[in-house]
Amino acid sequence: MYNERIGQAVFAHKNPLWQRLEKEVLPFVNRPGRYVGNEFNAIFKDDPGLLKIALAFPDMYEIGASYLGQQILYHLINNRPDCMAERVFQVWPDMEQKLKERGLPLFSLETATPLADFDAIGFSITYEMHGPGVLSMLELAGIPLLAAERDENYPLIIAGGPAIINPEPMADFFDVMYLGDAEQVINEILDILNANRMQSKRVKLKLLANIPGVYIPSFYNPIYDCGEFLGLTKLEPTAPDSIKVRSCAELIPEYYPTKPIVPFVETSHDRLSVEIMRGCARGCRFCQAGFQYRPKRNRQQSDITAQIQKAIASSGFDEVTLLSLSSTDYPGLESLVESLMPYFRKNRIAFSLPSLRPGTLTPKMLEFMQSQRHGGITLAPEAGSQRLRDVLGKNLTEQEIIEAVQLVFRNDWPLVKLYFMIGLPTETDADIEEIVVLIRKLSDIARQFGGRRNINVTVSPFCPKPGTPWQWEKQAGPERINQIYDHLASSLKTRNVTLKFRAPYLSMIEGIIGRGDRRISRVIMAAFRAGACLDGWSEHFSHERWLKAFEDCGINPNEQLESRDPVKPQPWDHIEKGISKTFLLAERERSFKGEPAPGADLTKPETTNHQISGAFGRTPKKRTTAVVTPIRSEIRIKYRRDERMRFYSHLDIMRAIQRSIKRANLPIDYSEGFHPHMKLSFGPPLPLGYVSEAEYLDMQLESPFEKNHLVKFGESLPPGIEIVSSRLMLTKGDSLTKLINAALYEIELDNTPADLKTRIARILESKQLEVIRKKETETRRISAGHLVMELALEDGRLKMLLAVTPDGYVRPAEVMIFGLGYSEFEATGLIYRRVGQYHIQGVHKVDPLELA
Repeated sequence: MYNERIGQAVFAHKNPLWQRLEKEVLPFVNRPGRYVGNEFNAIFKDDPGLLKIALAFPDMYEIGASYLGQQILYHLINNRPDCMAERVFQVWPDMEQKLKERGLPLFSLETATPLADFDAIGFSITYEMHGPGVLSMLELAGIPLLAAERDENYPLIIAGGPAIINPEPMADFFDVMYLGDAEQVINEILDILNANRMQSKRVKLKLLANIPGVYIPSFYNPIYDCGEFLGLTKLEPTAPDSIKVRSCAELIPEYYPTKPIVPFVETSHDRLSVEIMRGCARGCRFCQAGFQYRPKRNRQQSDITAQIQKAIASSGFDEVTLLSLSSTDYPGLESLVESLMPYFRKNRIAFSLPSLRPGTLTPKMLEFMQSQRHGGITLAPEAGSQRLRDVLGKNLTEQEIIEAVQLVFRNDWPLVKLYFMIGLPTETDADIEEIVVLIRKLSDIARQFGGRRNINVTVSPFCPKPGTPWQWEKQAGPERINQIYDHLASSLKTRNVTLKFRAPYLSMIEGIIGRGDRRISRVIMAAFRAGACLDGWSEHFSHERWLKAFEDCGINPNEQLESRDPVKPQPWDHIEKGISKTFLLAERERSFKGEPAPGADLTKPETTNHQISGAFGRTPKKRTTAVVTPIRSEIRIKYRRDERMRFYSHLDIMRAIQRSIKRANLPIDYSEGFHPHMKLSFGPPLPLGYVSEAEYLDMQLESPFEKNHLVKFGESLPPGIEIVSSRLMLTKGDSLTKLINAALYEIELDNTPADLKTRIARILESKQLEVIRKKETETRRISAGHLVMELALEDGRLKMLLAVTPDGYVRPAEVMIFGLGYSEFEATGLIYRRVGQYHIQGVHKVDPLELA
């Protein structure tokens, strides 16, 4: 049955795995909150008869939790009464090590179910370098890595996502791959799996192969001649000759969740993402997404508005970004945003857009996004010279770039972010020099506006992508890329310009995988066996490891970078997107002639008059009107945090409470200034892994307090946080951090050493306790005996009252380790419960509520 208010702890008594995780693993790893789920709007279904699907993302929670594609699938699958979907992400190396040490499998967030217990596991592959992550997750789950080695005892392993438009490089790992939009095909797949649960794996695969857009790799075999790819031959006569990429004709409201999952852990895109348009009609010759997601489809403005308002109410997000490949090409964008601005202002919602196109940027849009000025505006010229921009189909003039940067700085934005590519087809040294010239011009413009105006420039190597007019072109190797990087770095030593270069070897491997054939599966496997994983993170990527993997597999990576003969078959030729090879070749020829890309139904921006009144003037300041000061109120709240929230940090809990306030629509008061924040005051942080019966929060409202405020707030809190009591504050007193100077803890002991009472007496009598704290390379010794105010053993529970002072503190676990002789493993695995926080003055111990 479905219940979005219950949390993971409800299932703990049924799940021996979770009980071991919370004792043996999670207390010992960094940021355990990314492994426990229990977020706002997470869905829990407790029905063993449902078809169980695990939605897997082969990168960290901080990256994958924001991925809209997975949220859509989660929403669609869980909307079905016969299915359930849970999520799983790649784990950080410390978590991987702990799971292996304890012999525990990878598990889902919602109910800590081992992955191998699901009926199917669906991976979202959004990046060519995700291959080792897939293998790592399968290995941790105890599932064979190769599809050929998996029988009916294992879940079906399915792949989807933009990075498998050429499925061959990862084909050996997956039973099923689907290409294109998932919104319709997912239900067709689930219908077959649900109706054929008792059938053999091969029967299921044959049925799935009949679904347009579904590719069964084991039904095809690649043919080679002396290492040269010649094509695919069918091993299953009923399999289709080609795979047609699926595309939704219309983006209907039912596809989009109005109750999105809201992480407590900070993620890479910590905001509500709302798709406004899919596809792009610009036709840039390098852009795989622009061709892959054709045709261009716009959502109805009324649908977008309804989704935003419902999703904000259910999530508590304070920022919305309008997603598409080219958001400023959405017809009526300004009127859409203008209609939303009263709602945004009333609810203090910030608004942002992804990368913007010079020439479509207007003063009005910058005004709408003014709350995000600290983040800067992103523009993507891609090339420095007009000739090369014409070749790649950017259809963008230098004057448009200059005017866009002037407009941004004129409207008081401090930062412009620029993106360029190098190693492009037909590129010469003169084109590279034009990047230098253009950036110097823009740097001069930034200086002329005065103040802190900066330009961040990101430069990336070009990777030819399947399904584009440049899929046959040569990819520049790391040596050439590094030469260009060195030239740019030596030529652009300007204080207001910051350069960032993408790793050339990473781009090299990404490009090889993207255009690879099925032999690349062996390379990915070899790299994984040598330690490759999380290769999108620079600290984990090793190009030496990958080059060795190519060598071991007998594949020359430099040959893979070379240009390809358009006449010869390519590994992705059996994939049909509806864009013919004839069209791509014609576009390729047009690009080399510098002819513009054939755009389609692009709408001009609604406002094209930029009202430039002088080259570097400022826009007039807006007049403000006086407002009546409202009657404010302040309330002190005592709340508890149970086991479901023990692995979230203090900052995570602060974020959850702030979003609960937004969800409850409380009249919270905000600070003044350009970046106002809620007027909240929290008590001393609860150490990670602890639970509490006595946490405190001061909240200032911009209107008189009403009883229903507390009811609404309590209903909006996540499972695991519960209001205990509250009191209206009649006078302004000390903050909670100043007020609270002692905390009482209880620890239920698994075993009690015979001499424990003697050890306790020694600490109390001597007032001696040396604590050792290690932080990376720093080790500190702290005298903490005076901070232990009370220490007693009662009925198998240890109680300790510890001082909290501006000069120092001691954690209960530190008392256990350095004072009572417990090992770090024993002490860390215990559950510490904070049962009280107090203001102690003399012999009086006062609850902070009594001082409100």
